[in-house]
Amino acid sequence: RHFSPLNYTHRLRWCLLLIFVTLSGWAQAEPVGTVMNVSGPLFAIKGDNSRKVLSVGSSVEQGDMLVTEEKTYARVKFTDSGEVTLRPNTQFKVNAYSFKQAEPKSDNVVLSLFKGALRSVTGAIGKRGNQDAYQLQTATATIGIRGTQFIAELVAGDAPAAVAAE
Repeated sequence: RHFSPLNYTHRLRWCLLLIFVTLSGWAQAEPVGTVMNVSGPLFAIKGDNSRKVLSVGSSVEQGDMLVTEEKTYARVKFTDSGEVTLRPNTQFKVNAYSFKQAEPKSDNVVLSLFKGALRSVTGAIGKRGNQDAYQLQTATATIGIRGTQFIAELVAGDAPAAVAAE
């Protein structure tokens, strides 16, 4: 058989493409939290708009929008030991989350409350390194959190979100 550089290059490209496709299928988003308690239907709407049913022990990933149904409470514990308890009929999204134990300056969490209410107990993010690293966004405001506990509730109409520190 005659060796051709063109034939070799073509085969090499196909092999590299096959390796890339295989490895990219194994890459999964790293969990940023875990569902610790849930009292009814809890869903995660993923970045590709797919809907996944969550239960105790399910992973929560950056980009997930968590949706609780009527009469559903859910508690999520994040990797920095922070916790969020979602109340019934809530839509809550983890927009950004970065926590590395050895790198406090890179801490960052940006959460959004689209509907409903939540209670949060902050973890290491916002208590070390960058004090402004923890944010909760709503349609009308972005709230920087520096305390250890707070409750946020979106109310119907044109009223802004209510926030109370505990």
